[in-house]
Amino acid sequence: LGKADTSGIDVQAAYRLALAPRWGSIAFAINGSLQLTNKTQPIPGAHTFDCTGLYGVSCQTVNPKWHHLLRTTWLTPWDLSVALSWRYLGSVKEDNNDSDPTLHFATYGAYDFAHAQIPSFSYLDLAASWSVNKHLELRGGINNVLDKDPPLASVEIVSGGAANTYSTYDALGRQLFLAFTAKF
Repeated sequence: LGKADTSGIDVQAAYRLALAPRWGSIAFAINGSLQLTNKTQPIPGAHTFDCTGLYGVSCQTVNPKWHHLLRTTWLTPWDLSVALSWRYLGSVKEDNNDSDPTLHFATYGAYDFAHAQIPSFSYLDLAASWSVNKHLELRGGINNVLDKDPPLASVEIVSGGAANTYSTYDALGRQLFLAFTAKF
């Protein structure tokens, strides 16, 4: 059997800032991950390759060195909260173009200019929640506010039957949502 060895640093922090009287507060929260290594040894005794910061046929998925979710929430004194979230995925390079001898030109036999890199991606989400009373709460928002399309990749690169993109990215585009919780 082959083996995998992954290491990294996960970051989680939160901070709340009081605003002027009768304006509530602003809360900041971040969840992030720094990938240090993502090593694979396909079979015992074989060369080990590192997919950190890479994507492609050999690495099989998107492995950004850094990604995070940063959420800023205004907590009003009127039982209303409004939040803006920033989803960030760092850039990745195609594994075929890596200098590692196991990966170097393994897919195409030459440098692939067409898929050399997927740039960093950012998505903005907006949400609000209102506690109408002790029995009813309304929630709504917009995910991917700017309707950013995912990066396209050829079907030879994307595994798992996805339609020319990785599930790591937002393939659905802008989404509106509305929900409520009722307590009886």
